[in-house]
Amino acid sequence: MITYSVHLLLIDNQFFKKRGARIISIDHRYNMNRANQQENINAILEKIHKKGINSLSKKEKDLLNRYSGSN
Repeated sequence: MITYSVHLLLIDNQFFKKRGARIISIDHRYNMNRANQQENINAILEKIHKKGINSLSKKEKDLLNRYSGSN
């Protein structure tokens, strides 16, 4: 098929792109999860530093125990 209207080709045509779709690699997703974990750990450790370990809720203690096992 020969076309004289190059803009009608499906190659890199703006009408056939998914708008707002993000493709996230496995590595990027892993790094995002690790960064979130690190933020959670830092917040818990900061709370321990300011108020002591007895100020942690059960959920915070569970998170700290879970994160301490994963490197």
